[in-house]
Amino acid sequence: MRRKAPPLEFIEAFVAAARTGSFRAAADKLALSPSAFSRRIRNLEEFLRVPLFDRSQSSARLTTAGQQYLQSIEPAMDALFRATLDFRREQPAGVLRIRAPHSFAISWLLQRTATFMALNPDIEIEVTIGRGLDELRAGKVDAVIAIGPNESHSFPQDRLIELEAAVVAAPSLLRGRAPPRHPSELDGHHVLCEEHAPRLWHTYLSTANLDANGSWSFTRYETLLMMYEAAATGLGITLGLPLFMEKYFADGRLQPCFSLRQPIDYWYSMIYASDAISRRTDMRRFSRWLHAEITRSQQQFAAAVDASSPWTSQNPAQMRA
Repeated sequence: MRRKAPPLEFIEAFVAAARTGSFRAAADKLALSPSAFSRRIRNLEEFLRVPLFDRSQSSARLTTAGQQYLQSIEPAMDALFRATLDFRREQPAGVLRIRAPHSFAISWLLQRTATFMALNPDIEIEVTIGRGLDELRAGKVDAVIAIGPNESHSFPQDRLIELEAAVVAAPSLLRGRAPPRHPSELDGHHVLCEEHAPRLWHTYLSTANLDANGSWSFTRYETLLMMYEAAATGLGITLGLPLFMEKYFADGRLQPCFSLRQPIDYWYSMIYASDAISRRTDMRRFSRWLHAEITRSQQQFAAAVDASSPWTSQNPAQMRA
């Protein structure tokens, strides 16, 4: 009798290729040889009697049928992962394994975890650095702090903060050029960007009803932390975000150029491995604390930007310096 559903390993290979966009990367992820991985994909296509990937492309690009199949099975696959995690990890409070992006972890989260653990001596926080949900799906972490828009998933999540941005710069730019003190002075400045979000500058300008087609040059950096350190040396202007700006505003290495904050359609979310983990006592305590800390940082950022140079061509504080 013909099977009514393909073997799970075929589906696992298909989802891995669809999410990574690469047969080779998906094979590495599943610890398979390229030939063994290709065999799984080919067997699945034969079972379904339809091609799932466009073989004319160098990347693992889904056909229309492949896209439809992924949308149909992805929620079920995530549910299967979550059910397995719940079965394996009904554990008492004690250790929370959190994964977070590099710059967020280094600049903001890690320095606060000691405070949380001092207030909660029965809970230990283990923070690992990285993007994506692979570690969550593999059961290696309890939650991922992700910056969005992020990859499609059906895991439970809480929105932590809707990000807004303000133009920031060092007190003096390269070759003695003054930072802009009004949006009309932005044109022609060198702009620093983060390579994972190269369009944020244009999003900020468009949201503020400013001309997004000015004559700027751009440099892209691998992480936000690298970008902000470059900006602090005067290499260009950039978009400051809540949380990251605390230490830079405090030591004066970066400052808001003018009092204009704008949403940029990005956010930070806490994505949980399962509903059971999101309801655990230790996770609830950590989540409440994290919300409170983020809210405090967001308020400090807004106050600093709003108190900066208004819509004038000179900053009075700098004129007195």
